[in-house]
Amino acid sequence: MFTVATLLYDDVRAFDFGVICEVWGMDRTNGGLPGFELRRCSAGARPVRMFPGVTVSATHDLTGLDDADLVVVPGRDAPFTPVEPEVLCALRTAHARGVPVGSLCAGAFVLAAAGLLDGRRAVTHWALADRLAADHPQVRVEPDVLFIEDRGVWTGAGTVGGVDLCLELVRRSHGATVANAIARRMVAAAHRTGGRRSSSSARSRRSPRRGPRWPRPWTGRGRTSTGR
Repeated sequence: MFTVATLLYDDVRAFDFGVICEVWGMDRTNGGLPGFELRRCSAGARPVRMFPGVTVSATHDLTGLDDADLVVVPGRDAPFTPVEPEVLCALRTAHARGVPVGSLCAGAFVLAAAGLLDGRRAVTHWALADRLAADHPQVRVEPDVLFIEDRGVWTGAGTVGGVDLCLELVRRSHGATVANAIARRMVAAAHRTGGRRSSSSARSRRSPRRGPRWPRPWTGRGRTSTGR
């Protein structure tokens, strides 16, 4: 069974963790899809308090990364806070074994702190890109893409961009049919390529000339509805 280890540490964002669980933690074998083992790994296998205020238990300590097929690091709400040295060491050890390692959103700061992004292209949430580049000048930050793979290390843009990254990782390990089936179950876009420009980052670089154009109310003749 394909084993995915997700790294848990204090202040992990519940959304990022939820995306990982939705992609690899759901049992969809009754629909003909392959099964996955999702390990929740933390230092000392201790429970971790996530943001905003949810506590999750661990299934493994950091040795759970050792024989995983993939390691995924969710982002945290305070990305500039130092990470425990043993966590960084576990990431380096997994990467040295040739295991693909990926991060969602601000998880790129953890990979950078571990030295895994040195000399590599990487992306994070567009609002954090300048800080990542300043704190880790050896990283080639590219803020305008959804996700990047560089020599076995994957990084994804913020929030929903993590969904695209996780589905791409499934596509690489199990093929497009499986990835598209999981996307359909999640009611997500089947495939958005990593090189696609992040619309949020693009808009952030333009000076607005006018206020937002809100959707028009539903009229029954093809107009956009403001309701559900």
